[in-house]
Amino acid sequence: MPELHSEPYIYVAGLSHKSVLLAWGAFYFKAKSAGEMKLVDDDDLQWVHPPRAQTIGARSEPYGPATVVVQDEGGAVVASETTHLANHCIVAGLQPNTRYRYTVRVKNGVWAEGERWDWVPTAKGLKQLGRQYRNEFVTLPDPTQPLTSPFSFIVMGDFGTGVRKVSKSDARQREIAEALARVVDAHDVRLMLTTGDNIYAKRKFLLFTSNSGDEDDDWFFTYFQPYRYVLNRIPVYPSIGNHDTGESEDNDDRQQVMDNFYLDARLAGEEVAGRASLDPGLFYKFRVASDVEFVCLDTSKEALFSERLFKHPKHQAFIRSAFPPAGSDGVRWRIPFSHHPAFCAGPHELSDLTPAAARPTRVF
Repeated sequence: MPELHSEPYIYVAGLSHKSVLLAWGAFYFKAKSAGEMKLVDDDDLQWVHPPRAQTIGARSEPYGPATVVVQDEGGAVVASETTHLANHCIVAGLQPNTRYRYTVRVKNGVWAEGERWDWVPTAKGLKQLGRQYRNEFVTLPDPTQPLTSPFSFIVMGDFGTGVRKVSKSDARQREIAEALARVVDAHDVRLMLTTGDNIYAKRKFLLFTSNSGDEDDDWFFTYFQPYRYVLNRIPVYPSIGNHDTGESEDNDDRQQVMDNFYLDARLAGEEVAGRASLDPGLFYKFRVASDVEFVCLDTSKEALFSERLFKHPKHQAFIRSAFPPAGSDGVRWRIPFSHHPAFCAGPHELSDLTPAAARPTRVF
């Protein structure tokens, strides 16, 4: 392996019943002695060739002209798009509830083709383990029609401390990632919801906190590498937790969450349509059928001593409209997801709306 290695990644950044948002990026590694490697920090990307500022996410500089091709299961080209301006692309003109394959070509080559290099903690570096991407996805069901078959999804939060080292905590996240990949295959999982704390530091309230989640390199060991072979097949719908903001850390990761989940591209126009409420906060809803809807609620604070964002009058209006009287709009299953629970009777998550002595306490 050369002294500087660029490992490409590819993933389904967003999905609907008729379109897909596909994205790609890379992480850089510098070879050390005895085969060990070091992930290049964002601050040192100026020294790679060509120099960069970001490696992944909606704001990352283009790796080159790109063409995205979507095919049906028989191999026939269904749709394609090209871009010179970004490392992501929306491909439309797809059919609901349909399985597709896809290819991303950047410059003159297929992005992330062939056997990949994955992080091996015992080796403290990247190794080839015989794995490669199986780039495919299934579009969501028609949101105007009721579900006629089972629909499986995953809920995950407080992602962990990463897979960099050999330790009990790191082993837990590797085991979860491996189980996640097996479940996606066995149960035809269609999407994943997060309950916040998408990336967080191991320690908090420090004057200088590293690996908090506000840079791309923070996301390699905690997100892109562990769930690598799942992210290229199913979309992730995030919510915001206290560790994604300045509420519990020195650094506010909210903009990085928006960037790495491509939320600006995914939610463009949704606020005007009444399906989202943003800035400040992350509130949105989406249907996977006429009778099933998911609602993301932001229970975080902008800062440690500020009010929770769901108290904002703008978001209160969204919450009221997102939860109409039962049966009034044909939705049978309306599933909210957020970081803090709607009700909490425990001693650690005291309510913002009732005295601390009251039990049960209500969060929102």
